[in-house]
Amino acid sequence: MDYENELFDVVVDKGTLDAMACHDDEKIALRRGRRYVSECFRVLAPGGVLLVASFGQPETRLKYFEGHDTAEPWCALERETLRASKRRGDKVFIYVLRKKPRTVHPACVGLSVFLALAASAALALRLAYASEAALALARDGVDLEPTPDAAQCNYELLKSFAALAGTARWTLGAGTLLGALRTEPPGLLPWEHDVDVYVPARDASDLIFKVAVDCAHGRREPHCGALEFRGFVDETWWTPCCGFGYKLFHATRDACSLDVLVLAKSTYAPWAHGETPNWPPLSQKLAAAKDALAALDNRADPPTFLVIPEDVHWKNLLFDPGRWTRTPGADWAWPGPHVSYFQDEYFEASEFEPFRSLRLYDIDVNIPNDPWASLNRTYGPECAYMARVDEHGGVLADLRKPEHARLKRPAAIRVRDVTGIGLTDEERRDA
Repeated sequence: MDYENELFDVVVDKGTLDAMACHDDEKIALRRGRRYVSECFRVLAPGGVLLVASFGQPETRLKYFEGHDTAEPWCALERETLRASKRRGDKVFIYVLRKKPRTVHPACVGLSVFLALAASAALALRLAYASEAALALARDGVDLEPTPDAAQCNYELLKSFAALAGTARWTLGAGTLLGALRTEPPGLLPWEHDVDVYVPARDASDLIFKVAVDCAHGRREPHCGALEFRGFVDETWWTPCCGFGYKLFHATRDACSLDVLVLAKSTYAPWAHGETPNWPPLSQKLAAAKDALAALDNRADPPTFLVIPEDVHWKNLLFDPGRWTRTPGADWAWPGPHVSYFQDEYFEASEFEPFRSLRLYDIDVNIPNDPWASLNRTYGPECAYMARVDEHGGVLADLRKPEHARLKRPAAIRVRDVTGIGLTDEERRDA
């Protein structure tokens, strides 16, 4: 920065450090992030405050503050977590750092009052941005697709999956389920990156073996439709994925993917979020402790839940037999510790089955018996009428307002037969 030393009393960061941290090479991200923090330190006057509003959890962000290349450390660092709604992932982390004053100052002892004020201000800024962005969405002609042709890609993936799944038990899941219930007529959300489905673990295992044999890159069968299996990898083709189950891809388009969210049988609902082994602190140990308490439950017929287990360390979740209790003819159980990918995203057995049928474009799909029970836990009770139209859920639009009526319409797609997509003429003749 071209500013003079010690020029500002306060520096406010809303997402800039997050941008600095976005790099495939972790060392490069750390180096440039620390350089940025050092510049903030330089332009702050003694006793000045750096306020950072970030989506990054402490385990991913504190290293930028603690190792910056300035000669003097920060005088104080405090942090707070804001939960703007009941949606599990809708969190903002506030970091407040104070530069050492020239003389000892009581402000370096505690920043609680300032933190509360700063957090409120950061939240207000976020909500103001969300309101402004939502109003912009009301204008006709605004393209909601995150990637060109994403909606068509999602449709073809879902249609192919529905045909390939056959007798396997599955339903629409997560944002795809929410969109189907909220759009008029039922369809896909225009702004979705991918398609989500729920599949009980036993069915998900049988299905992935079928897909891996028939639909792998380079040897796809005609009945695969648009689906392609690339191994247990993410969109880059080489990074391991996924803690929640597995991904499937489109054979000829790169605008979408399909997440298979694997459900495991459990005697209780999850209570710890386990996206990483260390956040929340001691989550694995706390979950293990609850497992032990649950084992002492002597009820003859304890309630049964379906949860999304988290496989943090080994991404091929369905190929790790030691992690499952496999009873012949029954749903697979997750023996513990019961750490879930999203702790609020679960079903009681009666909420999940028996399935209900829904017509989506020209596709017959399954939905859970009581879909709103899980959706309200996952996204909050307002999800039936509040649309979240950006990646982090910060852009909110009230569908009850006339100016946002178009957001209730499903994504416009071209209904088509996807059988054989991605095959050459010779491959089609051989099939």
